[in-house]
Amino acid sequence: MKLIIEMPEEFEIHFMQDKFEDFFIRIIGDMSRNVPSLCGVDEKEIAEMFKTAFLNSKVVNNDVNEAAEYLEKGKERNKAIEDSKRAVAKAICIGCGYLKETECTYTGQNCRTSKPMLEVAMKALDKLKAGDS
Repeated sequence: MKLIIEMPEEFEIHFMQDKFEDFFIRIIGDMSRNVPSLCGVDEKEIAEMFKTAFLNSKVVNNDVNEAAEYLEKGKERNKAIEDSKRAVAKAICIGCGYLKETECTYTGQNCRTSKPMLEVAMKALDKLKAGDS
């Protein structure tokens, strides 16, 4: 299971200086003294798990607003590409009765320019949308 913890700014320096590891080492040491009222086996195991988790952790600056903004930009980009596909298709197949959205439905052999040009343009825009160059 992955858990993201937002740490208050004033504790970031402690995290960077491994103070959290020191804390868990001391706490586990105290728990190991077998003082009956201090804690049980479960609590000690949980403390050891957190110590290991903090040792293996990494800093991630994931701002929810940044992520939402990134997704929104992606939606806008995809919409712009789809709008471009429709505009390019209309420009290439101007006046053609076989254009359906961005696809040519003509099945004959007479169209040797527009249909191949349309297919190349749509493939290029689809690659752009997929993130390929």
